[in-house]
Amino acid sequence: MSADILFVKRPPLLPKWLARLRGVLGNSGVIGSTESVKAELYELFPQTRWRLQTLPIPLPGAAAGADPWVSNGPPELQFFAENDGSVRLLFASRIEPEEIRRLEKRLRVVAINMQADGFREMLFS
Repeated sequence: MSADILFVKRPPLLPKWLARLRGVLGNSGVIGSTESVKAELYELFPQTRWRLQTLPIPLPGAAAGADPWVSNGPPELQFFAENDGSVRLLFASRIEPEEIRRLEKRLRVVAINMQADGFREMLFS
């Protein structure tokens, strides 16, 4: 079973639930630089190739002027590089639970299931 997942930085010693809440509220830390995130993801998913994509509307939490990077898939990965090259949000779809755990460990991030975890209720209620 695959899922749509938002990944945010998990600060040391912060419980997963609190890191998730901070991520949803747009207060997540830097995951890494554009190049370091692409390199780490390539190590996990060697088939990954990146391209810049222009979206009709920005995703919630993305900084103004952020460049969206999109991968081929599966899993389909997307992140935004801020003006200074830092990455705070990483999105994945068509990603399996085992891949989610490997990505969390490798990048020291926490996953927010956008189809569960009360995500829709938090955004739209």
